[in-house]
Amino acid sequence: MYKKDEIKIFTYHNGTEYVAADPIDIQIKMEGHEFGENIQELFDAMQQGDVKALKDVVDIGRVMFNIEKAKVDPETGELCSGLTSHGVMKVMSEFIVYMEELKKNIDDMQIGVPATESPETLDTSASLECGSTSTEK
Repeated sequence: MYKKDEIKIFTYHNGTEYVAADPIDIQIKMEGHEFGENIQELFDAMQQGDVKALKDVVDIGRVMFNIEKAKVDPETGELCSGLTSHGVMKVMSEFIVYMEELKKNIDDMQIGVPATESPETLDTSASLECGSTSTEK
């Protein structure tokens, strides 16, 4: 069984609710997007003022984090659900920082099989249990 500090979960608000997600699943979604392979090029172009690149990055963010476009109450001007493009960029930025920290600390994580045991002899039944609600922020 994993210790609480070994479980890596990225938590964010998608404009409707708080979401706790496996960061690797989010990364896979990004790379599976039609622009995912060129995300760094898009970020670079966006920073140079390319509006189409900005739109593409926001679209990728909406897919990665399942974020709907902002819906605003026309009478009050208050956000009802979803996020603005700026909000999507903020979530993406927080995720990038989270992943950078995760990569820095990867050497500290105890991943793998102890040298004295082979994968065939390990008891993995405890790690297959479901229903844990522990998350790390």
